[in-house]
Amino acid sequence: MKIIQVLPFFLPHAVGGTEVYVWSLCKYLQKHGIEAEVLVPNYFTDEYDTYIYDNIKVTKYPEPTKVGRLHKMGIARPDGLIHFKEYLQLEKPDAVHFHDINGGSGISVAHLETSAELGIDTYYTMHLAGQICRVQTLIYKEKELCNGVIKSQRCAACAMVHHNKPAWMAHLIAMAGSGLHAIGIDAGYWNNPLGTGLSMVNRMHSLQQELVRIAGACKKVIVLTDWFKKMMLLNGFPEDKLITIKQALPYIDNNAQLVNLSFNRPDSLKLVYAGRINPVKGIHLILKALQDLPENSIELSIYGQEENNEYNTYCHSLAQGRKNIHWRGLLPRNQLLSAFGQHDIFCLASAFSEMSPLVIQEAFAAGLPVLASEVYGNAELIKSGENGLLFPFKSILGFKNQVTRLITEKDLLPRLKRNVKQPASFDSVGEQYLNLYNF
Repeated sequence: MKIIQVLPFFLPHAVGGTEVYVWSLCKYLQKHGIEAEVLVPNYFTDEYDTYIYDNIKVTKYPEPTKVGRLHKMGIARPDGLIHFKEYLQLEKPDAVHFHDINGGSGISVAHLETSAELGIDTYYTMHLAGQICRVQTLIYKEKELCNGVIKSQRCAACAMVHHNKPAWMAHLIAMAGSGLHAIGIDAGYWNNPLGTGLSMVNRMHSLQQELVRIAGACKKVIVLTDWFKKMMLLNGFPEDKLITIKQALPYIDNNAQLVNLSFNRPDSLKLVYAGRINPVKGIHLILKALQDLPENSIELSIYGQEENNEYNTYCHSLAQGRKNIHWRGLLPRNQLLSAFGQHDIFCLASAFSEMSPLVIQEAFAAGLPVLASEVYGNAELIKSGENGLLFPFKSILGFKNQVTRLITEKDLLPRLKRNVKQPASFDSVGEQYLNLYNF
């Protein structure tokens, strides 16, 4: 039996929760005698490429699309779709399993439909909220959690606020866009910024249409959380097409290594973050909060791939001169539990609604409670005051207050640590997928 896993990027070129999830799934399938391969776009080229990652064959099919406005808006199809189809025709897999859709330039709903049209069992695991939220945050106008129901005019205004339009202007443009949509005009073809704004209502309407197309193409759609399943149902997605497979601890490298980290003080409160150095992860919020807290009482370790960009420079400027901030680079998976275990609590200041962060499972596996922003994915895993603490998203004061509690309430951290439970093994996830594939 051959199953091809399809996603926008893969290890080692991209290291995120989705990539680690797919790697773990492939390793489980291989253990059970299934031929598991990975297929990703080879962006901006007409060439195929193949490499092996941890005994997993990874094929990069040609995706030469020169991304323009219509691709970014999801109107134009990617040029590489024809190569995607020819690869499936050549390989003849028993199933194709998609993991997230990357807009017009990578993997689109048309790829799902192409797989299904070839008579291949097609599955889709939603790792992000992009199928019901165009900006993938589920934060309404950057201020409050959204209920996830697609309402074209409301969502269009929200998306424009996300892209820095004043709320009053976004509201007026969305109203005008609704009028154009009602008479069958899509201003996205006007090729100017005003047309882009006026067409946002059309783009939100297309989200609803895409849900119908996804349901038609897929044998099953997998969601990772109860809260997202509820949102999908509220948007009219057929319940018989949905299945929930909860997150579990992704595999850790068998060759585990112990590491000895250096800290300034043995009695300091030791915080740790690991993940992308990206604004949506809220590293700047943590660093700003620590500026107002006693340097000799707290230390923060930051793990992640640093890139030469404006945000990374900004974060370093916030930490400048502070000896209690430790930039520790990339964290190899075989050192993860050892490194995490030398800290007191994991910090996750997400500025968007994460689906179900794998890093929380990894923190729990190391015995760490989690201090996180109160967005949907975090709040489903963390019970504030039991196995971690929550604070209002984007709130520097909220984060600072919880850290202050950890310092001043001497029984709080030990109690949180006692309540941390070991997460389920990824074997439980793999077994559910085996049943899903009818193997």
